[in-house]
Amino acid sequence: AVDLSGGGPRVDGTRPEGYMSSGYPLSDGEPLLGSVMGKMLSLDKEVTMAITKKDFKMSHSPDPVELPESIYGAAMMAIIRSSQTYHGVVHCVTACIVGGLVLNIMIQFYVLVCTKWYICAPAVTAVRELYASYHREVFPDGFFELDKWQDFGHADELCQLPLSQPLFFLAILSIWTGTCWVDMLDSFRYLSLWVALRSPPDGQATEVEEDGDNVMLSSACRRTKALAICAISIPKITIVVFLWWLGARWLVATTSFQDLLLNAVALAFITELDELIYMCLIPEDIKAMVQTFKIVSPPAVVRQQEGMTHEQAELLAFVRHRDRRLAWMIGRMVVTMAVVI
Repeated sequence: AVDLSGGGPRVDGTRPEGYMSSGYPLSDGEPLLGSVMGKMLSLDKEVTMAITKKDFKMSHSPDPVELPESIYGAAMMAIIRSSQTYHGVVHCVTACIVGGLVLNIMIQFYVLVCTKWYICAPAVTAVRELYASYHREVFPDGFFELDKWQDFGHADELCQLPLSQPLFFLAILSIWTGTCWVDMLDSFRYLSLWVALRSPPDGQATEVEEDGDNVMLSSACRRTKALAICAISIPKITIVVFLWWLGARWLVATTSFQDLLLNAVALAFITELDELIYMCLIPEDIKAMVQTFKIVSPPAVVRQQEGMTHEQAELLAFVRHRDRRLAWMIGRMVVTMAVVI
């Protein structure tokens, strides 16, 4: 038999010794393909570990988080300063900032309630009456009648409802949801930072560190955390959720496509009231002080297992933290799209 395949099957159908179905010869009892694949997997693992270690080095010492330049950030700064001193002037400044915070919350809630009563509710009622008259006149016996539709006097107004163009309305609603979602994520970010702060030693209210001109908040007691969360985070989250629901309800009840865009833009100004009050009421020196206060993000908890070095344990903790953040981001995106749809 003549071998014409260079190690492949012979012309007579027999196979030489060491031939595999894949066409690669065996070498020392090990397939060449397995050797190549093993080297590729090893290289892929080395590249993956190198990328992971690079990510770990970049995020091993995360930068401190700056306070938001809004009345909420000024309130956080005031809480930190008042917990560090008994000086009366500091407490007076804190009282003024807290007054601005209360004013902001009251104005935002008042505008939301008035929008619901005087704008959203009448618009929803008008749209419901329009749709009810459409069914009553065009479907007299439960079936669509073309001549009744041609005689219907509000056909143009009915065709201008957002749900008549669902894709366009979904795009506008997605933009509105994203606008509110940014504020929501920002609120949850600072909420998680306050919750994750460790307890200070010796029963102190807070513990800060100076880094040049900056003041780093590294720990806070439970009372300080509760005050910051209840006075800042919870009201802001409540306002954002209420605003999103009210805005979505108003947008779906809009009776023209021109007003749909204008209403979406008009609603956005309510989310900016905290920044407006901050720019109007807070003095420049207090604004400069807010920029110097930062919150130190706590490091990930490292659990060193038996037979593992400290560096390996840190790397494993980072990988788990990164995977949890990725899963949280994907879940957040899915929930957002589910809410919009």
